Amino acid sequence: MRNPFATCRLAAGCFLTLVLSAGAARRARAEAQASPLPLNSWEVKMLLNPAMFAEEDSGAASFWRLARSVAAGQGLIVNGKADDKTVRHLAYLDTADFAFNKKGYILRLRQADPVAYPQGALPKSDLTLKFRSADQALSASKDVSPAPGISGKGKFEDDVVFQDGALKDVFSKSAKIDAAGFSGKTVGQFAGLYPALGNLWLAPAAAIGVVNDKRVEEHVFDPGTITLPGGVMADAALTVWRFDKAGEPCIAEFSFAFAAAPEPAETAARAYMTALAKAAGDWTYRGGGTKTELIYGPGNGGGGD
Repeated sequence: MRNPFATCRLAAGCFLTLVLSAGAARRARAEAQASPLPLNSWEVKMLLNPAMFAEEDSGAASFWRLARSVAAGQGLIVNGKADDKTVRHLAYLDTADFAFNKKGYILRLRQADPVAYPQGALPKSDLTLKFRSADQALSASKDVSPAPGISGKGKFEDDVVFQDGALKDVFSKSAKIDAAGFSGKTVGQFAGLYPALGNLWLAPAAAIGVVNDKRVEEHVFDPGTITLPGGVMADAALTVWRFDKAGEPCIAEFSFAFAAAPEPAETAARAYMTALAKAAGDWTYRGGGTKTELIYGPGNGGGGD
């Protein structure tokens, strides 16, 4: 006859083993989340007063002169001039109640032609899915990869945003794909491109539309480069958005981006943007928020874009 106490001890031992195993698994998951992926990109940015770009070519040239002067005062080397401009069109896509944005995701459509979505097959264009958070580990834990068989370009970036008088870090994990020929208009169809969108507990048949029907004509000036300590090259950009080609600029931004670099380069980048913001004067944007919040509305838009 089996000893009932031995049976109990065996069961207790098995239960204890399961508890310890579960605890170890939880610790392993916690350690993985506490050790985020290494950043491979940095972008430092600040919003500008869009009224200063009513004559955008001369506005861009004037602001770049200021940016160069401040950089020289910081001991940085700047090359180039603000005469190289690209025009493209974009829109943010989401459900009617902004379900993607509420869960920390941003879905952006960018193309050479004015955005006419929803339409038939998309013209030459790209889609980018981002997850953004001030929590680096949380952003690192998110999988925004395109579906198997769809090639894409991924990035894990620290967006250093000058906002409300200080620099703030927002961590962005993204993947960009070629979307030419895609004709989807629902959550389920977009989840066929980005599986993460299918794991948000949203109805697959929920319609996807242009956020607040705001379709942007984006003018991007590539004025040159800023050399940070250690020979790290940062690409500068001046971006001006218009919701109407003939209308006044509604958003303007200065930014510079560089690949992951030694700490002295990051420190110099932060010091430069802080000094530039201090010297900006009338160039300073007086409202709050970020580019994405200006599309979605106050209180939305995550950490900026």
